[in-house]
Amino acid sequence: FHMAMTAAVFAGGITLTNYLVICQAVGIILHYSSLSTLLWMGVMARLIYKHLTHKPLQQQEGETPQGAQRPMLRFYLIAGGIPLIICGITAAVNMNNHRDSNPW
Repeated sequence: FHMAMTAAVFAGGITLTNYLVICQAVGIILHYSSLSTLLWMGVMARLIYKHLTHKPLQQQEGETPQGAQRPMLRFYLIAGGIPLIICGITAAVNMNNHRDSNPW
């Protein structure tokens, strides 16, 4: 989703540098979506690594198997929340970062 958003915002906003507010919005959205894309790739790489190196535990007789954990909320918070915090702080501290004649 974030890679498609990055490409769509870049393609749609590349010529809108004359409008300051739109230029700033494009810059902020590109910043967020590119950071989020990179963090999703990192989360997925870690998940693949853990699946490849995981050794299943031996169960004792009479034990019931435990259900698989669903850590997707944690992944969404990492890959979506951290870029949101970084972009929010960056935009709040110095909005001039997104005011150049070129939004990226």
